[in-house]
Parts: sequence; C-alpha cells; structure tokens
Amino acid sequence: MAQSSPVAAPVRSRRRGEALEQAILEAAHQILREDGYSKLTMEGVAAAAGTGKAALYRRWADKDTLVTAVLQSVLPSPQQLRLTGDVREDLLLIMCCIRNAIGLTNGAAFDIVRHEGPGSGGLVHKAVGQRVLDPCRREILAVLTRGIAEGSVRPGTATPLIADVGPGMIIQHVVVVGTDVPEPFVVSVVDEVLLPLIRA
Repeated sequence: MAQSSPVAAPVRSRRRGEALEQAILEAAHQILREDGYSKLTMEGVAAAAGTGKAALYRRWADKDTLVTAVLQSVLPSPQQLRLTGDVREDLLLIMCCIRNAIGLTNGAAFDIVRHEGPGSGGLVHKAVGQRVLDPCRREILAVLTRGIAEGSVRPGTATPLIADVGPGMIIQHVVVVGTDVPEPFVVSVVDEVLLPLIRA
C-alpha cells in the first residue's frame, strides 16, 4: 500500500502595504492605552504586530513619529461634529470631543503633552494640539460668536481666554484626578462655569 505524502503546513501569507500598516498602528495604539507612552518601544510594537522592526522603520523614523501617526488615526476631529446651533448643546458636544480623545488613548496623549510642556514643540504635542485642542478652541469661539450675534451670549466673551477655560478644566482633571473624565464633570464645566461666564 502506497504511503500518502505528508501534508505541508499552510504558509501564512505575509501582510503588506495598508494591511501591515494598520496592524502596526493598532498594536501601537493598544500599547499606548494599556502601558502608556514611556513603555512603548519600536521593538514592542513590532512584536505585538507580528512583524519586524524594519517594517516600522521603513514607515516611521522613530517612536514619536509612530505615536503621532497613531494619534492622527484615532483622535476625533472636532470639525466633524454636527453642531446644533444651541449654545449649551454645542459647548457640550465640543467638551465631550475632548473627553473622548482622552478616553481613546487612556489619557496617554494628554500625559505626553503635560510632560513635554507647551513650548516644547514636540511632535506628539503638535499632533494633539492640531488634531483636537486647537480645533476645539476655534469651534468654541465660533459658537460664542454666533451666540453674540443671536443675542444669547454676552458681547465681548468670544475671546481666546474664555475659549481655553473648558478645555483647560478637562485637562486639569486629567493631571490632578486621572484619565477617567466622567460625563457629569463635563456637564458641570459647561453649566456651572462656561454658561455663567458667557450668558447675556
């Protein structure tokens, strides 16, 4: 009786292009959320993504450029918010956008910003600012400006300083209390701080 030939083990197809890049970004995002920025390494990301370090370095020069790419892929864009025209509701939407951004990285992105400092010019600092904080401030100013025109917001309150109050309080909560920012806290920032500041 003829012996059957041994069955060859299936060859695992290698991920390339966008599929590999997405796997790397997802692995880096998971490490960033679970372990934080300080423990994220190119070697660790490569291992988690099931690839070699060379695949990472072909796409990103170093850890900061990789983390920047992760943040750009996962952080919400305030420009995509569907604002309602109601001052309170729109301020809540914008504040919740910042809260959601913190949750997506378990606070790691904002922790990096805190340690880099506002004048550092670091890549991650710029990514968070350009993707979330700066657009949120612009959206707040736009909401206040519309409210002034409609008579529901006190004239003279559409200023960068007032636009910084809400985001600043949320980031302060992350620094002092922790990365879990409860929704009732966000509501309180709007109802007990922002609205009394701006109401006509």
